[in-house]
Amino acid sequence: VAKEGKGTYAAKLVNCGDSRAVLIRGPQERKASAQEAQIRLPEQLETMAKEASWTDTSWLPSWPAIVETIDHKPSHPLERARIEAAGGQVCGGRKARIDGNLAVSRGLGDFDFKGERKLPAAEQKVSCIPDIYEVSGIQKGALLLLACDGLWDVMTTKQAAAFVRSKLKKDPEADLGAIAAELIRFCLRMESSDNLTVMIVQFTDGSDWANTQDEMMGFEKLARNGLVDKDTRKQYKNFLLKVQFPKDWLESIQDKEDTTNTDAPTDDTPQE
Repeated sequence: VAKEGKGTYAAKLVNCGDSRAVLIRGPQERKASAQEAQIRLPEQLETMAKEASWTDTSWLPSWPAIVETIDHKPSHPLERARIEAAGGQVCGGRKARIDGNLAVSRGLGDFDFKGERKLPAAEQKVSCIPDIYEVSGIQKGALLLLACDGLWDVMTTKQAAAFVRSKLKKDPEADLGAIAAELIRFCLRMESSDNLTVMIVQFTDGSDWANTQDEMMGFEKLARNGLVDKDTRKQYKNFLLKVQFPKDWLESIQDKEDTTNTDAPTDDTPQE
């Protein structure tokens, strides 16, 4: 991300995998008067657009989104063509997989699908070459939503963009982390079965948040006995220690655990 001389922003979206980035109009922008952003597609998509005789705007997502990256799924025509040219097969429909196994067609790792010695990296069944989208003329206050496929399995780009934007229209000072957490909870209620990671970025100078301390949400569930199982509690605590969470609070939780005899019989425990 870079700030342009006229007060707008430019950004490069580098995508390699099945996560998605979506640029969203800021809550202060209006559809009738919104300034047009300049967008340069990745080379392969530019070629595809010319061959399909797309108009300048036919491939853009619906308002309030500005642009979205294309997920690298085996079912996408460009991805399927490369996979089959490399000797692979695409099996299944919407949940297509490479050789009946892998559901993503680009990424780091997955070396079992990159073993054709005569082919360059860009032509392997699974490519590590990213798509790069270049966008300029982004207005101050615009938003960038980054999320993995656990979100996109249950929400469209338009739905997710409208969700984020509506929260900030109601409260311009809303915490972006809290909005991201709301999105995750919504996806869980929609029974998303994949992993969920969400990040929201707003294009501003950041001065309003310069003195704000780092915050963490949800840690209080450790203090509620029975809310999470023992192994999950351990993972939570290890993470909190790693990010230097206050040790006195973690020690108080440990003391609480030590004084709770989980082996004591209850009314539901079978007696000999």
